[in-house]
Amino acid sequence: MEWVDGLNLRQWLATKPHRRERLKVLRQLVDAIECLHSRQVVHRDLKPENVMITRNGHNVKLIDFGLADTDSYSDFKQPSGTKGYVSPEQRVERTTDCRNDIYSLGCIITDLRLGRLYNTLAQRCKAPLKQRLPSIAALKQLRKRKQRIRHAVTATVAAILLALAGWGVYLSQEDNGRPRFEQVAQFQVANIKYTSWGGLAASAQLAYAKEKNVVVPASVTHDGLTYLVSELGFNSFRHDTLLRKAVVMCEADTMNILAGAFKGCNNLKELYLISSKSVGIGSDIWKCPIDSLFDAHHYNDVTLYVPAAQLQLYRRSAWSKFKHIKPVVK
Repeated sequence: MEWVDGLNLRQWLATKPHRRERLKVLRQLVDAIECLHSRQVVHRDLKPENVMITRNGHNVKLIDFGLADTDSYSDFKQPSGTKGYVSPEQRVERTTDCRNDIYSLGCIITDLRLGRLYNTLAQRCKAPLKQRLPSIAALKQLRKRKQRIRHAVTATVAAILLALAGWGVYLSQEDNGRPRFEQVAQFQVANIKYTSWGGLAASAQLAYAKEKNVVVPASVTHDGLTYLVSELGFNSFRHDTLLRKAVVMCEADTMNILAGAFKGCNNLKELYLISSKSVGIGSDIWKCPIDSLFDAHHYNDVTLYVPAAQLQLYRRSAWSKFKHIKPVVK
């Protein structure tokens, strides 16, 4: 008899081999059983102790054919097998069937601990006789089908996650300093471009930096809808070197001026903020310091005109950096 230099499967599993090696052992064991069954031989005593793993190459050797029989007759060897691995029907007198080995293989697959996919295969192998996988070929086919399903599900989930990640990146990117929220409306009146993100409120921004005097209205009508102008958008007048006078009207509850609004407006001399409440520097969502709106020379060169009722409020706020803050003269 051949001497097998190695460990039986139970001893080998105690060494905690890598999953890749356990899969290799299973593939070789399945091929060995398929070869037996193709010759109408049923092992009838498949268990870890009868599966040898060689030290050189970790190859499978199937041993102990003392209870083996053909699938056409049994020769006074029923009942037989090892507890925990023998099929229920093999414990009683019954003609030998290759499904006896498939049951035992299911028990060995469970011992190999290969994960959810193979646990499902093991359950099909250990099912009652009529529901059990009829052959090794059926086992291989089921494994391939489930692997294809798993790969398809994995690919679908990956595509969904990738799409969500891409959408998140898109939303987090900035377009002229503003995160790309969905625009409800965007239109232009004269040289001012208005953008609305809902609620009939609009953000104003110069379309072209070529104005000497600009009046931003309190409201603007487009397609039959009236939008309240509640914001000077990011970089709204930036680098308009011709700009000398800007008048900002407001009827909305709040008016906010966002970062970069007057940066690079080197000739700006007058800024009118006509609002019933103090105009905000930045907003609750996009906070920014006043220095992000204006250049340092603006605090000396620009006269800030505000409603008389708001004069002291401006002088006690961040707007106090302006040397010249005066009430609006009607």
